[in-house]
Amino acid sequence: MARSSHLSLVPESVENLALTIDCEECVVQFTDACDDCVVSYLIEREPGTPVMFDDDERHAIDLLADAGLVPPSRFRSRDVG
Repeated sequence: MARSSHLSLVPESVENLALTIDCEECVVQFTDACDDCVVSYLIEREPGTPVMFDDDERHAIDLLADAGLVPPSRFRSRDVG
């Protein structure tokens, strides 16, 4: 599996803390930082397909990253507006 770009952790709304991870929106896509992205470690996905996490899943990923078991998010949105 080719590793794709980095996390795009974007809350869908204030009420719904689900996250959409869209590698196509990440400024570190196709860089060295992309190679150790948590998405690459945990999720097999088709390139160009966003991944959505609910609040519980997001919390679990944060705990894994805090414990050093997976790399933290390095996502930087291309949309700075």
